[in-house]
Amino acid sequence: MSTRGSRPNSAVAMPRTSSFTGSLLFALSTISAVLMVLAFSISFSNATSSNTIMANVYINCQFGTSVTVNAPVYLQPAVIGVTYSANSINQCTIPSITGNVEISNTISGYIAYTTAASISNVGSSPASGYLTINSNAVPQSTYYIATLALASPNITESSTSNMFQVISPANILITSLTVSPSSPSQGSQITITTNILNSGSLVSSNAFLNLKITGPNGFSYVSNTAVANLAPQQSTIISTTLTSVTQTTQKYTVVENVSYVSTYTYNSVTYQTPLLYSNAASTTYTVPSTVTQCGSCGVVYIPPVPVSITIPSSLLQFTQIPIFSEAILGSTTIGIMGLENMYNDNITVSLSVPKYAFGTLELSSSTVYLTPKTTQLVDTVFEQNRNTTPGTYVVPINVTTRSISNGKLNTQSSVVFAAYNVKTQPNYPYYIENVNLFNNTQTAKIEFSVYNPTPKPLYNVNLSFEVPRLSMTELTSIKASGPVYHISNTSGETIVTWVIPKLIQNSSALLETSISNITSPSSFYNLQASLASASTINATSFSISSINAPIFLENQSGAISVTALYTGTNETNVTMTLVPPPGLGITVQNKTQRFHVFPNTLVTATYNVSGIGTLGTSTFQLRVFGPFSEQTYSIPVLVVPPPEQSPISLPNLPKTPPELVFLLEVIAAIIIIIVMIIEAIKHLRNRPKYVKSRAEELKRVRQRVNRTIED
Repeated sequence: MSTRGSRPNSAVAMPRTSSFTGSLLFALSTISAVLMVLAFSISFSNATSSNTIMANVYINCQFGTSVTVNAPVYLQPAVIGVTYSANSINQCTIPSITGNVEISNTISGYIAYTTAASISNVGSSPASGYLTINSNAVPQSTYYIATLALASPNITESSTSNMFQVISPANILITSLTVSPSSPSQGSQITITTNILNSGSLVSSNAFLNLKITGPNGFSYVSNTAVANLAPQQSTIISTTLTSVTQTTQKYTVVENVSYVSTYTYNSVTYQTPLLYSNAASTTYTVPSTVTQCGSCGVVYIPPVPVSITIPSSLLQFTQIPIFSEAILGSTTIGIMGLENMYNDNITVSLSVPKYAFGTLELSSSTVYLTPKTTQLVDTVFEQNRNTTPGTYVVPINVTTRSISNGKLNTQSSVVFAAYNVKTQPNYPYYIENVNLFNNTQTAKIEFSVYNPTPKPLYNVNLSFEVPRLSMTELTSIKASGPVYHISNTSGETIVTWVIPKLIQNSSALLETSISNITSPSSFYNLQASLASASTINATSFSISSINAPIFLENQSGAISVTALYTGTNETNVTMTLVPPPGLGITVQNKTQRFHVFPNTLVTATYNVSGIGTLGTSTFQLRVFGPFSEQTYSIPVLVVPPPEQSPISLPNLPKTPPELVFLLEVIAAIIIIIVMIIEAIKHLRNRPKYVKSRAEELKRVRQRVNRTIED
């Protein structure tokens, strides 16, 4: 019984000791947890130097965005199409996302265009929007990048598309339009001169000068003349000579414009503008109602130009007739008339001109004796005196043939008209035309002498003339010689065109064509011809559009890319070489690259660079060679050391200020002291109390136990 009584006494003290120890351990564990949290926060805060909270990437509903442009190149005028989309990443739904789409310059960062964008009900499947932008809203001839920025509550996300380019196409302008003479005589020729300039950024192509002349009694004349391709900032002069637009007196109005297209090739894909038009230019000329005469010289303008030629009888055949000649005022024009006796007897040919033409048209012989089957040549000399004025002169040459057969006199008469056009020498390229008939007027031979009176060479000089309708039987009857030429037939109109690649200063070029089996010889009095002369600007243009030189890491490789635009008028070869700075051990694997370029084509050269071990800026030299002056560009490249690797890859948290850390430590110490005081008070309250009677009883019990043990 004593043993059982002792157990309760032992059980009374042990729980009190265990409660105190547990409370103390709990307090210490709580303090340790708080200190661990503080220590983690302090150590992580010290591990980062950022003061920016990036929580938007890690909280709420995450989503991704994209934006694309529906073409890499736009030729103005055009519409830029932009498609943007968003989709949630963590299988959630966003009711609405709003933001904007920006079009910014890739070099300067200038925001050229911005507009609002919104997407509704964004889920795991992409939701998209589409907008259109007029390409005229952004500056021309540079690279842009489309940027999409969308946001929902507490979330922001951005995405960018590939670069695209907005290019100004060819821009054709008629800078001047003149008619010479401004008061032509009835039935004479006029020359319409048009100056055309390409002020755009690309080569023009498929260009036509559209001419319309209106006059009295509902008169209307329309023509379309091909215009040579013009490189940027290149000009041309087109001179058109017409005779059929002066038949009636009174006032005429001339209106012109140029229709054209502009194309551009990128990655083997060709982009083309719709049909474009230049500005409209207009002028007038007046045909006087009176016939102008040269009183002292006796020569008159004879309107209209003859519509027919009298073909001689079988006694005489014309091997050559100069029916039309041109001359610069003050010069002399010489033609040749060939006479052949087709008769079996001798014939006598008498030649004469009217009295009013004396002193103007001279014949080397007035009487020609021809034996059977023989030929003789007679010169026709058109001499201009001080009273000659620009215009068209038509002089009839009377031809009388006599023969005696069986004692009988046979006489036959015919008339050949010799037309002469006199014009003032301009200070721009011009041509002189000569037309001769051969084989008894069955074949026409036309010569054009093209002159360059300027002090500089001209490139791609273009001359074309329209073969008179109904003047031949088939296209194969036309033969041409000289520089590059082309014969085409469209809608019943046959055009012969020559291209002179280069016409040096103060020189001329001879262009010839012959047309056989003609059915209407008189139509060759009124040839409609035009001359398009390119400017002195070399029609080869190569310009760098963009250079992409990224930041290089020390002793690591990278790539430099260069994009260039060729806007010449002919295909050619171009070489691009990237030269590294000397003495630094830098290697460019594909240092020299060669390209065969076509007009309006974009080319890209990518250079692989390695061995850049010098920190700072290294300057490369890009050299471009071709059929133009050598071009050199400096390309600075920044080299930086590799970034240090961070030991902990955790999201950035806000850095805890030192003052806050000290305050938290003081609070923790106070909490520890308070917990210890509370536990001490609890221990004192639960300590066993001393009772005298219970102590005496315990003493008596101890004595009984001892006696029992002794017994």
